[in-house]
Amino acid sequence: MRSHARIIVHHDIHSQACPDTTLLWKALKQFETPSFDTFEFTSQYPSVNGSFLGIGAMKRRSAQM
Repeated sequence: MRSHARIIVHHDIHSQACPDTTLLWKALKQFETPSFDTFEFTSQYPSVNGSFLGIGAMKRRSAQM
């Protein structure tokens, strides 16, 4: 599906509890830079102490279609 998708969404892109999810998202952003713009939604509730979860979205650049 990756070669056909215009938008790809990943969940849990930042986590102090599981740092590999953060590393994966960073690697994907770097790898997909030629074809996709990336967006991050990582705001936390004030009661959350730390960095957890988040949504990462990749939108294919229209010039690539």
